[in-house]
Amino acid sequence: MKTNTSKIKKLVLGLLVVGFALGTSAFTNVRVNYNFYRTSGPINSTNPNDYEYIPGASCLQNENQNCRVVEDLPTEPAEGAHPSTSAMSTIVKGQVQLP
Repeated sequence: MKTNTSKIKKLVLGLLVVGFALGTSAFTNVRVNYNFYRTSGPINSTNPNDYEYIPGASCLQNENQNCRVVEDLPTEPAEGAHPSTSAMSTIVKGQVQLP
């Protein structure tokens, strides 16, 4: 009888540990804002293909043209990758300064 009780306790404890691990992993999906800079197209382009992920680039102040868009992603994009269409609502004005 004690053996069955011991096995049940171990099973319950194991299930609790697994449940806790799965439950907390849902909150560890960290997302980071990545900047995609305008590298082609007209100065006020809203086409995602005119923007690329370029680490180290920045924007100088200029209210007359689009510089970058910001996209919230779980992993760093490949250099040269384009943003999604939904990121185009995050356009930041400025003049692109490439590294």
